[in-house]
Amino acid sequence: TGDGIENTDAIKIDNGGLTIIATDTPIQITLTKRANGSDDPLPGAEFTLSGKFLTADGTVATEESKVKLGLDGNDASAVIDNLVVGETYSLTEDVAPNGYEKLGDFTFQVNDNGEIIRAAGTGYTVENGGLTIVANDTPVEFRLHKLGGGEDGTQPLAGAVFAIYAGADPAE
Repeated sequence: TGDGIENTDAIKIDNGGLTIIATDTPIQITLTKRANGSDDPLPGAEFTLSGKFLTADGTVATEESKVKLGLDGNDASAVIDNLVVGETYSLTEDVAPNGYEKLGDFTFQVNDNGEIIRAAGTGYTVENGGLTIVANDTPVEFRLHKLGGGEDGTQPLAGAVFAIYAGADPAE
């Protein structure tokens, strides 16, 4: 135009009006799942992340949405992208790996450096300058006691042997 301002992706001139379009740079973090006290990946978990994300045109969504994350690969991790600085996100484990307990909710925000801030939740660790969330899982533990000893049958029965199978049928 004659006034020295050109149409670009960020500036639009239409009918004598000037529109400036501000877009955010997408922020990306990684979610990794591993057993408590181990560095080995723990695949099989499924999470839901809720919050407002960047849209395809780089603007912030007007409504909250949910993203499903499956951690089935060998590295038991997923990349979470299109996060918005200052938005609060809630991460919920929907399915824990076989033999492990589900974790509670984890809430967090990210700053303009992609670092996780204002994090809250049990069983999660923020690592690598806040770029990785590690969900530390604890195996399910249980004890079996065979009762039937003693005069009234309520005492432990010595020598009992148990077998535990993955399926309902020992042949599975």
